[in-house]
Amino acid sequence: MRLSPPFVSTVLIMVVSTASLPSVLAQTTDPRRAADGQILTGNIALPSELSDFPGPIHVTLLGSQYRETTTAAVGTFAFRSVPPGDYVIEVRARGYETTRIEIRGWSWGMDVTVPLGRPADASSQVPQGSPTVTVRSLKIPEKALKLAEKAQQESDRQQLEKAVEHLKKAVDICPDFVEAWNNMGVTYLRMKKFSEAEAAFLKAIESDAKSVAALRNLGFLFLQTERPREALGVLERARDAGKQEDAYTDTYLGHALYQTGRYGEAEPVLKRALSLKPDFPAALYPLALAQLKLQKYQDARQNFARFLEMYDTGAEAEVARTALARLEQLLPQEGEKQAE
Repeated sequence: MRLSPPFVSTVLIMVVSTASLPSVLAQTTDPRRAADGQILTGNIALPSELSDFPGPIHVTLLGSQYRETTTAAVGTFAFRSVPPGDYVIEVRARGYETTRIEIRGWSWGMDVTVPLGRPADASSQVPQGSPTVTVRSLKIPEKALKLAEKAQQESDRQQLEKAVEHLKKAVDICPDFVEAWNNMGVTYLRMKKFSEAEAAFLKAIESDAKSVAALRNLGFLFLQTERPREALGVLERARDAGKQEDAYTDTYLGHALYQTGRYGEAEPVLKRALSLKPDFPAALYPLALAQLKLQKYQDARQNFARFLEMYDTGAEAEVARTALARLEQLLPQEGEKQAE
């Protein structure tokens, strides 16, 4: 079973919540007005691995006195009669992570470019990197911080080899730069260089044994390389070290518990992940599998159906469809037995 974001930067628009986003850009263009009011226009930016737009893409604009949803045709969208102000734009497409961004001080004449979320593979997406600047990193030499920032920019442009080069220089300057080691591990994960990624995460943990990001990401790597028992240990450490609940840690921990046969423990952990991130197929899928093992057939049927509403391609979707069809046959029979 596989699992599910690396550097996030902002330009003029601040990211509110997303799985993993490249930079969000707002560009000033020629002023335009509609006869019935101001028009907010925008474009959907595809991830680098896609060449065609999946359809349909639903775009929702939310403001204090405004809420409208439209469909982005060939990657463009428009909202009419939009007053100036602050807004949140939400982009949804079946099989992709939901993207939410915040626009500060929008006024007519500004085009908005919003990235489509990464494919919402039930379990294969690379986890998050660390923010470049933290309270701890204020003690990091400025040159090392600037190199980490350059690495972030290269990662956003999918220039992963260059990102690694910058991060290596950063840790040469400051060997205890936890965030740089963690982000190097994430970058290696995206390159599918698992041995190098593991070494980088271990270096981060060596510098800070309670680094939640590094522990969580190492657990993710162990799951990807079919080492669930090792994953279980580091993910439990990540959970215990965390000062707040985290949907990704709980999701990975739920996968590890399921893969080691601890179905009864996996279920509440995955439910907690979904309470934090409701539309997360990476948590829904193992939850349904665990409930199937626990013979909670009604719950399993409901969660397999929810999973397929969000993610209907790939090996996990085929398993979910097969299980759902079998449950649809089984549950009426169970009802008949109870009636007798």
